[in-house]
Amino acid sequence: MTVNYVPEMIPNGHGKYLTRIGSPSSDVDTLAGRRVLVTGAGGSIGSAFCRAAAATPAAALVMLDRDDSALHALRLRLAEPGSVPALGYYLRDVCDAEALAEVFRRERPEIVVHAAALKHVPLLEEHPSEAYRVNVIGTRTVLSVAAMCDTKVFVNVSTDKASNPTSVLGITKRLGERLTSHFATAYDRRFVNVRFGNVLGSRGSFLPDFLEKIRDNKPLRVTHEEVTRYLMSTDDAVELIMLAARHGRSGETLLTDMGKQVRIIDVARSLIDDAGTDLPVEIVGLRPGEKLHEDYLDDSESPVRDPATAGLVRVQVEPLDPASVRFEDFLPSIDH
Repeated sequence: MTVNYVPEMIPNGHGKYLTRIGSPSSDVDTLAGRRVLVTGAGGSIGSAFCRAAAATPAAALVMLDRDDSALHALRLRLAEPGSVPALGYYLRDVCDAEALAEVFRRERPEIVVHAAALKHVPLLEEHPSEAYRVNVIGTRTVLSVAAMCDTKVFVNVSTDKASNPTSVLGITKRLGERLTSHFATAYDRRFVNVRFGNVLGSRGSFLPDFLEKIRDNKPLRVTHEEVTRYLMSTDDAVELIMLAARHGRSGETLLTDMGKQVRIIDVARSLIDDAGTDLPVEIVGLRPGEKLHEDYLDDSESPVRDPATAGLVRVQVEPLDPASVRFEDFLPSIDH
């Protein structure tokens, strides 16, 4: 399948840097007649998925976030004519089991997309307990409530930083993948993970920062001359979630063939050239927890490529019993 869409904020065809998955919303019939709930609905990935889902024949779209400004902005966006499903908005924390259970009992979602997470590597290195609370305990809570309320399909949004993790973010997201795998087995449901590269244009990613620096005529900052990342567009991230909801098998993690990693300094210099400026690129050094290069797969994983489903890559992740998850055990793994 071929990407037909490049985000507007990527100037002059920089889609050449992106992972290519499929055309937007080619699997939206997955949601037809279904009740869909999205956690982290106001975030970059969550809101993009909600906008796509709102244009489908889904029976209902339920959006949950603890960020009132983000949820309010999404509500304003979806209030425009053309939204098909019944829409529901809930200001909730994914770690609050009682509040979540009340929403699930009321809405009875058949498909859950769990996009709520803390994701900024340097901040989470400084606040590991909060990363653990949201990314591990929050994921466990959403999984538990979804299982009890008979959710049929659960898609947990993960990151390539969960492969051979070196950061608090990566370790917590790895634990989230393993918890999802456990619930898939324990409840015989289609509970799956999707693993993304760096989603261009998402909040906190390097591209908006580069463009802002160029507008303000300031030097662009790159952590290392050789640092590379797998890149994908927001639309391709949404497409992967759609594919996972339709084709995911219990307990697995789905990826796409990420191709080659891109040197971030090459993107920076290309943007500077396109802008017709001679701004310098400053090398500031890798931050705590950051890798020079991301890992497409964990060393423990054996990928299976599936050409029948848009070339999805399937891996099995070792299940983790939620009863064994303890912060005391988590701490030694982040001593780096």
